[in-house]
Amino acid sequence: MIQGPLALVPRLARIPLRIENAAVTAKDPATPSRIRNWVAQNIHVEGRPDWVFVKVHTHGAPETQAAACWASLGARCTAN
Repeated sequence: MIQGPLALVPRLARIPLRIENAAVTAKDPATPSRIRNWVAQNIHVEGRPDWVFVKVHTHGAPETQAAACWASLGARCTAN
């Protein structure tokens, strides 16, 4: 099972693409850019394209990941 939206997204690095799998971690937090990408995947309820569904995951949110998973996620998700 794929845990979240799966997409190839551009990045500024030696390898110009990355696989986006909606994992929220300390090294890969939920940023406005990532959130826009998740929404752009347009996973929606059949017959209701205006009801977009985004599922992210945290691998259980161990203490080393807690800040990225909880403290800043709410603020980032509601910022834009």
